[in-house]
Amino acid sequence: FPVLFVNDRQINDSYIIFKSLAPILFGKPYSEEDVKLEELITYGLLLACEKEAFGGVENMKRWSAVAGLTHVTGFLVRNLAPLSLAQKAADRVASRYPHLKTSLEYCQELKEALDQRGTPFFAGEQAGALDASCYGALCVWHAGGEESMEFAKEAVTQSGLDPWFERTRAAIPSVFDLQGWWPLYT
Repeated sequence: FPVLFVNDRQINDSYIIFKSLAPILFGKPYSEEDVKLEELITYGLLLACEKEAFGGVENMKRWSAVAGLTHVTGFLVRNLAPLSLAQKAADRVASRYPHLKTSLEYCQELKEALDQRGTPFFAGEQAGALDASCYGALCVWHAGGEESMEFAKEAVTQSGLDPWFERTRAAIPSVFDLQGWWPLYT
């Protein structure tokens, strides 16, 4: 996947998209506090999850199932990527971000921020851009059922984010329904 670096910092497209489209999609821009939480999600939680997920063979197999990878692509990801590519990716994240916390620690920070807001969602009474971003960062690893990875389930549960996660799952349905033509999935 293409990655953009500016001044030795990775620029994630999801961060830019959410920050730019929040006013259009949700009627208001991110507050300064929202921007800080979005950065925590994008440059902390997401990277910690990637490091933990790509560091284990079983996690890679579960990820390929969640991603819906089938046929040749699915076979390659399930059987070859865990042997070398995944561990290299995990090692690269660890070396590039040596002070990276665990996904549990980031989830605990997010739970604390949610509790300070005193609302069911980060955006208030209804899910908003920040909820969608955080849920999107977690649901890939905690998809439900056998596809969920232990580290992600534990991070969500032990941090106390389970009720928020389930409310958000109900508010943002069909994340994993494939729509349109996806060349990797055929």
